[in-house]
Amino acid sequence: MLSQDKLTKLFALASGKPVTSKPMEKKKPDTTKIKNRLDFYKAAYSDPITAWSNWASEAKKTATSETADDIWNHAEQNYPGDPSKAREAIRSNIRSGLSNEPVAREVDLRNAMQSAPSWMQGELAPEMAITSNKVSTQNSAKAQTMYTMALDKKLRSMNLGELDIDVPAEIHAQEFITLEMLNKLDEAQIINGRVCLLNEQGQIQPVYSMMDRPEIQNILSGDSPESIMISSIANKLVIPAIQTALTQSKEVGSLDNRAAGGAAIKMLKSGDVPVDDWGSLLGMINGDGLSAGIEGISARNPHMSEEDELMHGMDIYTRYGGVNG
Repeated sequence: MLSQDKLTKLFALASGKPVTSKPMEKKKPDTTKIKNRLDFYKAAYSDPITAWSNWASEAKKTATSETADDIWNHAEQNYPGDPSKAREAIRSNIRSGLSNEPVAREVDLRNAMQSAPSWMQGELAPEMAITSNKVSTQNSAKAQTMYTMALDKKLRSMNLGELDIDVPAEIHAQEFITLEMLNKLDEAQIINGRVCLLNEQGQIQPVYSMMDRPEIQNILSGDSPESIMISSIANKLVIPAIQTALTQSKEVGSLDNRAAGGAAIKMLKSGDVPVDDWGSLLGMINGDGLSAGIEGISARNPHMSEEDELMHGMDIYTRYGGVNG
C-alpha cells in the first residue's frame, strides 16, 4: 500500500506540479515512563528522601542531552526535602561515581554532561577541560617514556664503537637524529666509521651526503608536537651514547697500542728482527725503540767490538731517527 507521502508525489508528477516535501518533525523523546517510576520508589521506600535518591540514580542512567532538562525539572519539582536544596541533591547524584583516575574521570565527566541539566553543564565544563588537560599531559608523558625506551633499544642494537673516533660526537649524533626524524634509523648501518643507508640498488649512502637535501631540511625543521618530542629526546639520548662509545673506542685503541708497542720492544730486544724490518715495529712504539733494537743486536752478537757496536748504532740512528728515538 502506498503511503500518503508517495501518493502526493505521484499526483504532483502526473499533474506537472513541483514536488514539495514537508520536512519531518523530529519526535521529542517521551520521558513519561521514567518520571512515573518515581511513584514506584515512593511506594517501595518509607523514607521519601531515600525513594527520591534511588529514583534519581535510575533517572540519571536514562537521561540524554535531549531529555535531561525535562527529567531533572521533574526531579526538582518533586524533591521531598527543602526545595532550596533540590539542585544540590541533583548535583550530588550526578557527580556520584566519578572516578579519581584522570582517564576514567574524563569519560565519567563526558557521560555526566550528557545526562546533566543545562544549569549543571556549565559547572562541569571547566572541570572537564582541566581533566582533559591532565589526561593529555599523562598521555604525553607515557608517549615520551615509551619513545625513549624504543630509541634506547635501537641505539643498543647498533655497534656504536665502529664510529670514526676522529669525527666529533655531535656530528655523528646529528646524522643519527636525522635518520630517526626520517624514521630510517632501523635501516641504518655503520660503514667505514659513518652511519649510512643502502639505496634500492644496494649502494652505500652516507647520511652526511644527504643532509643538504631540501626535503630532509624540511623534516628536520618540522614543528609538529611529534617532531619536537623526537628531536628533544633524541638529542638527550643520542649524543651521550655516542660520546660514551667514542671514549671507549679511544681507550681500547690506546690499550691496543700499548700492547702492540710492548710486543714490538720485546721483538727488537730479542735481536731476531733484521734491521731492514724495524720500521713497522718502531711505528708501534711510543718511546725509545731504537735503544731496544741496538740492545738486541748486542745480545745477539756478544763478541762484537765496541767500535763496531758504535758504528751500527750510528747507522741505525741515521736511518730510523725520524721514526723513533
